[in-house]
Amino acid sequence: MTRSRLGRLGDNATETPANVRQTESRPIATPAAVGGGAGPYLRLMRLDRPVGTLLLLWPTLAALWMAAEGVPGLGVLFAFVAGTFLARSAG
Repeated sequence: MTRSRLGRLGDNATETPANVRQTESRPIATPAAVGGGAGPYLRLMRLDRPVGTLLLLWPTLAALWMAAEGVPGLGVLFAFVAGTFLARSAG
């Protein structure tokens, strides 16, 4: 790319091209749908945005399966899945 093209891109960094469709970002699970006063706690645990949890969970599960050389025990599996949710909740 030439310098003039890079300069033009940098000047309009906040604009989106006309051919890119804008979509609204919505959480997958809505803690407000949970009855009682649990909604704020579920949002605090970031359960309304599960992407970070899944990014931690998949490599953890893959490593567990490799380390166990098959299916890991249910207690170990539960401990690691719970740890993934707690780590994501902690930030």
